[in-house]
Amino acid sequence: MANHPEQDTAASIDDVLATALLAQRPSRAPDHAAENRALLVLAREMARDPRAMLQKLAELVLELCRAESAGISVLEPGSEPGSEPGSEPGSDGGVFRWWAAAGAFAGYVGGTMPCSASPCSTVIARNALLLFDQAERAFSALRELGPRCYENLLAPWTVDGKPVGTVWAIQHDPERHFDAEDARLLVSLSAFASAAWQMNATLQDWQAMRADLEQRVAEGTAALSHTVTRLEQEGEQRRGAEQARQSTEAAAQVAIRRQSRFTEITLSSVPDAVYAFDRTHRFVYANQAMQALFGLPLEAIVGHGFAELGFPSDLSARLERHIDAVFASGVTVEDEMSFPSLGGAPAFYQFRWGPMPTEDGSVELVVGVSRDTTERRRLEQRLRESEERTAFLLRLSDALRPLVDAAAIEETSARLLGQHLGLNRVLVGEFVGDEVVIERDWVDGVASMAGRYPTSDLIRIMIECYRQGQAFVVDDLAGDARVHARERATWAPGGIGALVSVGLLGNNHVTANFCVQSLPPRRWTEAQVSLVREVAERAWAAMERARAEEALKDADRHKDEFLATLAHELRNPLAPISNAVHLLRRPDGRRVTDRLMEIVERQVRQIVKLVDDLMEISRITRGKIELDRQSVDLAAAVRDAVENSRPLIERARHHLAIELPPAPLLLDADAVRLTQVLTNLLNNAAKYTEPGGHIVLKAAREGAQAAIRVRDDGRGIAADQLANVFDMFAQVRDPALRNGEGLGIGLALVRKLVEMHGGTVEARSAGLGRGSEFVLRLPLVPDQDAGADAHADTGAGMLSALRILVVDDNRDAADTLALLLESHGAMVQAVYDGEAALAALVHFPADAVLLDLGMPGMDGLEVARRIRLNAGQSRLRLLALTGWGQQADRERTRAAGFDHHLTKPVDFSALETWLTGR
Repeated sequence: MANHPEQDTAASIDDVLATALLAQRPSRAPDHAAENRALLVLAREMARDPRAMLQKLAELVLELCRAESAGISVLEPGSEPGSEPGSEPGSDGGVFRWWAAAGAFAGYVGGTMPCSASPCSTVIARNALLLFDQAERAFSALRELGPRCYENLLAPWTVDGKPVGTVWAIQHDPERHFDAEDARLLVSLSAFASAAWQMNATLQDWQAMRADLEQRVAEGTAALSHTVTRLEQEGEQRRGAEQARQSTEAAAQVAIRRQSRFTEITLSSVPDAVYAFDRTHRFVYANQAMQALFGLPLEAIVGHGFAELGFPSDLSARLERHIDAVFASGVTVEDEMSFPSLGGAPAFYQFRWGPMPTEDGSVELVVGVSRDTTERRRLEQRLRESEERTAFLLRLSDALRPLVDAAAIEETSARLLGQHLGLNRVLVGEFVGDEVVIERDWVDGVASMAGRYPTSDLIRIMIECYRQGQAFVVDDLAGDARVHARERATWAPGGIGALVSVGLLGNNHVTANFCVQSLPPRRWTEAQVSLVREVAERAWAAMERARAEEALKDADRHKDEFLATLAHELRNPLAPISNAVHLLRRPDGRRVTDRLMEIVERQVRQIVKLVDDLMEISRITRGKIELDRQSVDLAAAVRDAVENSRPLIERARHHLAIELPPAPLLLDADAVRLTQVLTNLLNNAAKYTEPGGHIVLKAAREGAQAAIRVRDDGRGIAADQLANVFDMFAQVRDPALRNGEGLGIGLALVRKLVEMHGGTVEARSAGLGRGSEFVLRLPLVPDQDAGADAHADTGAGMLSALRILVVDDNRDAADTLALLLESHGAMVQAVYDGEAALAALVHFPADAVLLDLGMPGMDGLEVARRIRLNAGQSRLRLLALTGWGQQADRERTRAAGFDHHLTKPVDFSALETWLTGR
């Protein structure tokens, strides 16, 4: 015995119930072989000694459920004083007797437990399988038992529909737990507990009747011996004997009926189908499981053969041969075959047919038992598919491991998957703009689909599936409602009857798809679709990795080329500087000092330009550049770019043509950076065009974008270099060029700046010697018409009612800006130092202050800080007007409290836009 004092506090039944955990725990696979052996043992025990069947059942529960204790309890009605706190509401006393026990609790066989203190009462009351967690917290009697119970799994069993007992299993180890398979086994075995109990009850009744009959016969015999001498009592004695005989026959009939009822109950409780045939191949018996299998009542089965019950002729003939073999040889036969279920789906059944002999040894009937093995076969099929899948994926990994080229990875993956699944085509399609590009495909028995295709409605449906994380699966292209007739006609020449397509991600969005195709229609299995997805993901990851590695190699190569070019470009100006130094050291060097200084100054400017270009691309690449976006007229930016590039163009005697639309094209852009982009493109065209060539800059509106094209008739670009001309360290190399000046980073600057503006740039060329074209697209300012009107309206009155204070130590600059602002309607006061600015604000309540930064005494930054410290001037708008325009300068003005930053000389339209808030 064991007592557990830490559990003295009584808990409710719901506190210890844990049945829901059975569905949450991982369940082991059914062991049908062990279950079949257990059923066979029970059947033998039932035939040999029914009284020992309950104990055998407890031992089997212990084994099959992997329990540490198991047993069978039976409710014995009675009265019980009082009620324990753990009792189920409505319990009516009595005790549960342990009729069988195995394992750690085997010593308690025959013992009893009060109903109110036993979890069996709750199972009987609810007539359901229940799992208890540390049941002793609610049922005090369990505390007196040892070892301690951590999990109790109980299932009720019934007699005539009423629960009268339980089959239970117990875990004494806190680390051991029951699962859903244990619950299923316990429920299945509980039916045998009911059958065994009823059989024992029948046998006990029969033995009691036999004893009674024997006693009555003895009494009758004694009475007969006493009346031998009394002839008058012979008739009475004969009547007594007749009555005894009739009673005996009646008792025998009752016993037979009870035995028959027991047999019927037992066979009805068995989950397998049990049935019997006569020599005409007709059913003479079918249990409830067999009736459920056919979906017919007993009377519709008995007396009918296979053909009458709808069996196919070939299946009927096969089964009848088995029946004939058993009748002829008396030997048991086993087989497994497919049979349509009630839902029409094929199901597999394993059956065993044996003879039922008569007293003379002849076979009277053939008795059979069938079991549904569909689920077992399905599990076996899944296991085979899993093993095949694993083997294929290992083979694929081995094949891909040594490959470093993306094209080879794509070809190998497509070929292996196509051969494994018996496909006709496997391809990868990449989405480029409004096209699907198929570089290559693996085919077997069909034509290649390599090429470029416009994005169709079906492709868009596919992409939507990909975005939802789903594969696009078509079993029959001709009959799929998602595919329009027009697209079927387009796809038909490609030999596509069925397909599976999965999306491939790049930069967190769908950039390509992996598609497998079959010439005839095909019903794709879930395993096949899963394998296609797995291969697609592995192949794409390997391709992306190979491309990334190749890109790294290219970047490293470009870096080496860049460093070599940089060294060359630095040596060019250093050579004349070095020569000039040597000349200056000569005694007569002073005579040519001025000329040498001009040479040195020119070469130093060249070095400074190289360094500035490097710093510029570095800042843009690291995101250290912020755009000063304004409403910019494209024509003005083109004009400034042409002025910047004119010396280079005129020096090479090029012919430049500018084509702009009559209506202004307004861009939300940084005017300086936009001019820089156009200047670089014009300089690039001038540099790579032979003297006397032609350059055309053309702009036009295309939808919501402005398209700018810079075209030349120069040396052109080789097709294999087009994709790399915008790379950081890439430079088009041509030994025939007349000079090698520059680092080749101008186009990289162009692309970075264009992308910062939300635009795109691309290079086009028909090949070497056939010129080139650069196409730049930038978004237009919304509501272009209104913007154009506003841009055109620069007359007087635009700044009316605005009070503006101009602060600059350069009096001419301050006065001219004040006059310009007054000409547009503003009220302006100009002062020339920081102290005067703070004093002016006392009597001149300005709306905005235009502050120069580099003033003597109190600079503009300090003036701004003091203004911001004055609560009465907190809403005053401050603008920095300065010659300093680097990012660090802008950050300093922002920290000092400025609202905006413009560089000198100021673009008045930008200033006006800021002042008016347009």
